[in-house]
Parts: sequence; structure tokens; C-alpha cells
Amino acid sequence: MGTQKWSVKLRYTTRMITVAAVVVGLSTVAVPARAVEADVEERPICEASWQFDPSSSSLSQTAVDTALAQNTGPRPIAYKFTSTRSGTTTFSASVTLGVELKAAVFATVKAEINAGISNAVTATTGVEISGTVPPRSTVRGTYGVFYVRVHGQKYWQTRECRKTSSGWISVTAPYGRGWRV
Repeated sequence: MGTQKWSVKLRYTTRMITVAAVVVGLSTVAVPARAVEADVEERPICEASWQFDPSSSSLSQTAVDTALAQNTGPRPIAYKFTSTRSGTTTFSASVTLGVELKAAVFATVKAEINAGISNAVTATTGVEISGTVPPRSTVRGTYGVFYVRVHGQKYWQTRECRKTSSGWISVTAPYGRGWRV
């Protein structure tokens, strides 16, 4: 990093000397355009914005409705569960986020975890699932919204690609809806 600062100062100093030589009327040596362009390309340039780097995640479900099918007999029996309740899970975070940071976090979670992530998912009534209950056993079904809980680091990225104002946050992002049997 020290070398990079030195090369920037050197390039700036060289330009100042060239400008001064032209103003005073001294002869100057032309610097090939490729050399200057190559030096500029080496410097990292980033978009100054909030960023989010996920470190861990887990998939869970917010239960909206439950059902139970019990088989006490010696043969398998069929079951059919139908949701009778509804509910919504929305995108959230463990801390209050500004609009720009919230957008950055949501975009990162969506890109890193799954394209199916959305701002809000609503579990509706009338959704069915069916199957078979083995002899002398019970099948329990839970209907609701699946969500991903992601933990990670938020930070402000400068135009020089440096991280500042960092901190750790937890984010909940809806993933989908359905039955878990």
C-alpha cells in the first residue's frame, strides 16, 4: 500500500513538472500513453457503497398451521393436510438499517444464498400435501414460510476499495412457503 501511494505521488509530481516546463518554455520528454494508462489500471477503483459479506446461514420455518395424522393399525394409511391459516414473513435485520444498506444486504443475500429470496412471502390457506402414514406411527406436518437467517459483516466500501464503518449483523430473508412433514 505504501508503494501505491508513492507511485500516485510520483505520477502527480511528474505531471506537475511537465506542466511547469510547458509554462516556462522548457523542453519536455513525452511519456508514452501506454505507460500512463497501465499505471492507472493498477489502482483499484470501487463504487463507494454499503456492502455485506455473509459468514454463516441457516434455513428455518415460521409455522402458520400444523396438522397430525396418526395410524394405530397394521397397514399404511393415506393422509391429506390442507392449510387453514395464513401469515407473512418479511425481510428484516437485527439492527435498524438505512435504505442503502438494506438494499445492499438484501441484494447480497439473494445473490449468495438463492435467487428465490424475496422481500416478503405470504403463506396462504388451501395449500395441500398428501402422503402415507406407516403402520403404528404418526406424521406431523407444519405449514408456513421458510426463511434464511444470515449472519455477516456490514461495511462501507470506499472508492479505494477500503472497508470502513464495519459491524456484524443478522438478517432474515424469506425463502419460500410450504409444508414440512
